[in-house]
Amino acid sequence: MEEIVLQLQNYVTGAGILAPVVYVLVMILAIIVSPIPSSPLIIFAGVTFGWIKGFALSLLGMVTGAVIAFYVARILGRPIVEKLVSPKTLAKTKKMMPENKLTLAVFFLRILPLPFLDAVSYAAGLTQMCFRHFFMATVFGLIPLVFTLSYFSEDIKDPISLIVIALSTIIIFFVFSKVYYENHYKE
Repeated sequence: MEEIVLQLQNYVTGAGILAPVVYVLVMILAIIVSPIPSSPLIIFAGVTFGWIKGFALSLLGMVTGAVIAFYVARILGRPIVEKLVSPKTLAKTKKMMPENKLTLAVFFLRILPLPFLDAVSYAAGLTQMCFRHFFMATVFGLIPLVFTLSYFSEDIKDPISLIVIALSTIIIFFVFSKVYYENHYKE
């Protein structure tokens, strides 16, 4: 992983003054193209740009990519979405998004460090969810995860930081899973 981060760092920083723009474009691509994981990119941004700038750039790229995915689904429909996201992943994601609680579902699915984070945008675009609610749930749902990974990324080689990142992620996962479960499955 360290070698991949180093290669990506050389590529992005090789863009000079345009490095932040190149990074944001890479993050947007990672969100739109499902198999590319975004969490390592957030850590990369924190290491490369510092945690504050890395946080801002990562959030910008993730939200922009989510908006594009939402509108791809909304405009082009399920046949195109199923070429970008596996139908199985899309079905699993849609199952976690009840129509009467879409905003809350998108918010909680953003907070959790799930491997199908980008599928949430496509699934939401296939529903009747209004864009404003999708956007707000996406922004506020991504902030905790992006902040945590960005903040601790500068000290990524320190084993204590890795433990803190892992514990923070686990705590966030369990707390929000409990709240999501209570709001999603209990009436």
